Amino acid sequence: MNFVNQLILHEGSHKSLDDRLRYYKALLSYPYWNRARQLITYTRHYEQGLLFVEHMMTLLNTYERKLTEGEYEAIDTNLVFFYLELLDKSDRWMRYVEYYNHVRSEKQYVLTYSSTVPASIFGDFLVESDDATHYIHFLYSINDRYETVKRKIERLKTGKRTNHLKHHPQSELSDEEIARRFDYILSLRRED
Repeated sequence: MNFVNQLILHEGSHKSLDDRLRYYKALLSYPYWNRARQLITYTRHYEQGLLFVEHMMTLLNTYERKLTEGEYEAIDTNLVFFYLELLDKSDRWMRYVEYYNHVRSEKQYVLTYSSTVPASIFGDFLVESDDATHYIHFLYSINDRYETVKRKIERLKTGKRTNHLKHHPQSELSDEEIARRFDYILSLRRED
């Protein structure tokens, strides 16, 4: 299951930029994006998944001028969240923290919360507020995971056991189990 090679083959140089952009947007939209994520995580193809997301990030920069600001932000946000998830699942804790910190300082996308929620709970994730809305840095939604990963790194640095904190690698799955999981995801109804 080499997602990157399949994507590159499909894109092909014989297709126009508009065709490739349409394919790219479709792939990153429901239901295809959900299926791609499920295939990667359920079969534990974390390394291929990281390459896939990196390729999609490169293409996002290629297509930037052809996308609206909203389209670009939505795609970029999805890619950032999935990339962090894959770094976490592949137990690349230091890289996770490094990338999270980079995104936190470089990408200023926001989530909105009602102003009925006290602004103080958002801490330094609060970007701004008005009478009706709090605008929160989008990584606020996964900050708990970030803090968990930082605790894992601290345990590692202090020489404490961390094996029990690691995710199960793909190597624990037989080829038959990987194939079964792959087939299961592909068998799910398209409406899911």
